[in-house]
Amino acid sequence: MGTNYYACYNYCEHCKREDRLHICKLSLGYRPIFQAYKNEEFKIVSWRDWKNFLEKPGVLIKNEYGNLIVQDAFYKKIEEWQRHFEVTPRISNYDNDSFLDDEGYQFIWLEFF
Repeated sequence: MGTNYYACYNYCEHCKREDRLHICKLSLGYRPIFQAYKNEEFKIVSWRDWKNFLEKPGVLIKNEYGNLIVQDAFYKKIEEWQRHFEVTPRISNYDNDSFLDDEGYQFIWLEFF
């Protein structure tokens, strides 16, 4: 079991609706797996891209349980988790749909939760 994290934005005070992008999943024993996006609206293909997106005004980080996550604490957790797995040679079972960014973070094009 792991925990999914989401970037929440475009929050509506009136109806309480928000848009969400899946950031990543952290699972014990595995390197972080990030969701990659490349379309008309978003191009997120690196950890640096994710940090740039998360630092935009009005973007919040929440876990799958709806808990708000402090940005600096999230960055620290991701980067510490990644350091633990830097020597892991295998990317994933989805080698055709996954890649490593320039810093060695794992990304996948397929939607996963």
